[in-house]
Parts: sequence; structure tokens; C-alpha cells
Amino acid sequence: MTGGNLHIAFVFIQATALIVAVILCILLLNKAKNVYVRNKKKKITLKYEPYFFYIQALLNGNSGLPVPAERLRGLERRVIQLKLTDWMDHVEGSHRDKLGVLCEEIGLVDWNLAKLRSIRSIRKLEAVYHLGSMRSRRAVPYLLGELGKQKFGVPLFIIARALAKSARDGKDMEQVIRHIVKHRKPVHRLAADIIEDSGIDTAELLDRLIMDSNPDIVRIALNCLENKVCTHLLPKLTDLSQTDNKEIRSQAVKILLNSNSRISETFIGSSASLGNEVFTVLNEATEQTASQTI
Repeated sequence: MTGGNLHIAFVFIQATALIVAVILCILLLNKAKNVYVRNKKKKITLKYEPYFFYIQALLNGNSGLPVPAERLRGLERRVIQLKLTDWMDHVEGSHRDKLGVLCEEIGLVDWNLAKLRSIRSIRKLEAVYHLGSMRSRRAVPYLLGELGKQKFGVPLFIIARALAKSARDGKDMEQVIRHIVKHRKPVHRLAADIIEDSGIDTAELLDRLIMDSNPDIVRIALNCLENKVCTHLLPKLTDLSQTDNKEIRSQAVKILLNSNSRISETFIGSSASLGNEVFTVLNEATEQTASQTI
């Protein structure tokens, strides 16, 4: 019995040692690979440094941006994509548009669109992120398709933010918001932030959303309007200040009170003919504001 137990213990120790050795080999190989990739990226960056300087010099001109002289492969494509998308996050207007066209001509948009067909979710999300960074209008239908497949979770909002950057117009953003609210989760502020991060004029979009029959969509619109002066929406906001939905009622009153003095006076003056309910709402909003200040 003792000999048998010793043999089992010896086999167990050998197996454990083997597993530890395999894990150490994997860790060392990953470390070696990371060091190799990091050094390779430095060499590629150094190789294309003159090209990057040339692109920067041409951004202020009227001509388009030239593609690299050599066909991009593997890691070179990743390095240049990272540089171009980083620039696009820090510039606006014609500069960003030029860089977007360059991304198209280099083939970065097609490369990422192809990755959307991957079975690996991390690879797809990486492609989504880069398509958003490139503000690719062509990618919008594909991104909307991906958004429609998502369950509620982090990937849903990664795709939504990418769409906000790439949106062609308010209709695209409206589809994004409807995909988010269908999950019936309390993410009104987050959805409003996504709208505000978009590069489109949201005035017409918010006018439509605030008139929607879905209370979640109305709350998102009200979140977007909190710091805006919107005289043309005064009748609608006044109506919402008397709704049965407490959250919507409170938000509408806050917007009316936070708008310029002329709107506030108009609202408060009209409240006299609307009964005691509006004054109750005013008290609710005032108490809530005071508690947040404290």
C-alpha cells in the first residue's frame, strides 16, 4: 500500500511539474513574441516616419493625401492604421475628411469590414472600433446589422459609439437609439452621451425623439436637451411637465427652469392657468436640485 501511494504521489508530482513547465514555456513564448512585435512596430514606425511627416505637411493643402509607395502587409497595415486613426481623433473638418479618404484608398476600411465576418468576437469588436475611428460612412449599414444582433452588454455600446462617429445623418442615430431602448434598461444618460458624441447636427433628431411615443426615447432626448436653449420646444416641454411619468415630468421642468429667463417667465406665467400640478412639479424639481447640491 505504501509503495503504491508513493508511486501515485511521484506520478502526481511529475504531472504537476510538467504542467508548470508547459505554462512557463507558454509565458516565455508570449513574452518573446510581444518583444518581437514591439521591436517590429518601432522599425515600421521609423521606416514610415518620412511618410507621416509628408502627410502632416499636406493636411493643410488643397490636394489629396498620397497612399504609401509600397503595398501594406500585416503589421505595417496595423501601425499605419493606428497612426491615422489617432490623428483623426484629434483633428476635425477637412483634415479629418482627408484622412478618412486616405484610409479608404489604403484599403483599411475594406480590411476591417472583412474582419466583421470573423467568428471571433474580439476580432469583430476591434474592427468595429477602427471603423468608428475612421468615421467610415460606408461601414454604417454593416455596423447597424451588427448592432441589431447584440444582446445588452458592453459590445452593444462599443458598436453604438462607433456608429455615432460614423453616422451619415439623424436617421442613422435614431436607429442606434431604438436598438438601445429595445433592451429596456435604465441607460438614458449613456444613450444621450452617445448622441452628443456624434458628428452630426442633432437638432432635428432631438425634435423627433422628444415627440416619440416611447417614454425611454423621450427621456434620452430630454437628457440631451438639459443644457440647451430650445424655445421652439416650449409647448412640448410644457406638455411634458404635466405628464404622469415622474421622471419625464421632472426633467421637462428642469429644462424649462434652466433655460433663459424669458422662457422661464413664460413657463411660470402659463403655470397659473394649468392648475396646482405644475407647481407641485416645480417643488419636486427644486427639492431634487437642492439635494444634489448638498
